[in-house]
Amino acid sequence: MTKFNKLFSSVCLLAALTLLCSCMSSDAKKIEKNMKKKQGTEQAAAVEIPSEVENLTMPDGWSDETLNKIADEEEITKPIMAIMDFKSNADVELNVKDLGLNDMLTTAMFKTNKFDLVEREKINLIFKEQRLSNSDDFDPSTAAEIGAMLGAQYIITGKITSAIRNVTDEYQFYKLKADLTINISVIEVSTGKIFKAVEGIGSDATKLYVDDRGNVVKGPAGLVNAKIEQDGKTFTIKGPDMTAQFVGAAKAAIADTCGKLEATFPLIGYCIHGTNETFMTDVGTKRGIKKGDYFIVIRTGNEIRHPKTKKVISVEKTVVASGVVEGVGDEESTARIYKLKTEGDIPASGDVVISISAKRGNDID
Repeated sequence: MTKFNKLFSSVCLLAALTLLCSCMSSDAKKIEKNMKKKQGTEQAAAVEIPSEVENLTMPDGWSDETLNKIADEEEITKPIMAIMDFKSNADVELNVKDLGLNDMLTTAMFKTNKFDLVEREKINLIFKEQRLSNSDDFDPSTAAEIGAMLGAQYIITGKITSAIRNVTDEYQFYKLKADLTINISVIEVSTGKIFKAVEGIGSDATKLYVDDRGNVVKGPAGLVNAKIEQDGKTFTIKGPDMTAQFVGAAKAAIADTCGKLEATFPLIGYCIHGTNETFMTDVGTKRGIKKGDYFIVIRTGNEIRHPKTKKVISVEKTVVASGVVEGVGDEESTARIYKLKTEGDIPASGDVVISISAKRGNDID
C-alpha cells in the first residue's frame, strides 16, 4: 500500500469515527432532552392543582370590604394573630413528650407571609400580668379584652383531639403509624365569637423489622429493641419513645391546618391588564403573594338586591380564568394563565382576583 493510500485510509477512518461520535452525541442529546421532558411532565403531574383552579370555581373568602378599601385607596393590612398554647383533649399517654405545636404553627404561619403574629414574649407578659394561664384559663368570652391588650384582631386556640399509634403486619416488615388530629379555633376579637374552626390531620409511618421473638432489630433510632406483641389480629408495640413519630405527624397536621387558615384569609385585589398568556394584578409581596401561588379571576356584574328591603346583598360574579403566579413585586404580581372559562375571553382591567395558596408540604422546621 502506497503512502497516499495509507493516508487516504487514515483520513477516511478519522472521518467515520467523527461521524459516529457526532451521531452518538446527537442521540445522547435527544435521549437527555426526552428524559428531561419526561421528568418535567412527571413533576408537573405530581403538583396538586387546587380544584378551584382546575375547575374554575369560586374560592372561599370573598370580601367586599377589601375591595372597598382598595377603591378608597386605604392600606390593606395583614390580619394580626395571637396564638395561644395548645391544650390536649385526647389520651396521649403514649410515651410522647412535648410536641411543640405552638412553635410549629407560629413558624408555619410566619412562612406564609400572609399574617402578622403577636410576639410570644408579649403574649406571656400580658397573661402573667393578668394572672392567667395561656392555655388553661383562657376563655373566648374574654377575647375582646385580651385581644385589645395584645393588639390582635384574631386569637387562635388549638387542641389535640386525637393521638393514635397503630401497628400493621406488612409481611416483610411491620408498619408503625402515628396519627394526630388537632382542632383550631380562630376567635374574632371584635366580637368574641369563633370566626373559623378548622381541623388538621397528620400521619407519620415507619418500617420496623423484627426477629422471631418480636424484638425490633432494624428501624429508626429509639425504636430498636422495642417489642411488637400480637393478640389475635391486633399488634401493639411496647416500650419505645414515640416522640419522633408524633412530631412527624404533628408537622403534617400543622401544614394541613395552616393551608386551611390561608384559605380563610385569601388575598383579594384587581387585575390591572391581561393578554392571551398572562395577567397582572395589584397584589404584591407586601400583602404576602408568592411565586407558585394561584389566582382566580372573577368578573363582577349587576348588584343583587333583597326583594323586600332593596338593600344590596352582593354582586353577580363570574369566574373568567385561573393562573399561576410567576413574577412578584412589592405591589404587583404577574400570573400565567392556567385555564380560561371561554376561549378568547381574557382577564381585563377591573376584574377581581382572589388568591389560592400553593401547597408547600411540611416546611415548618
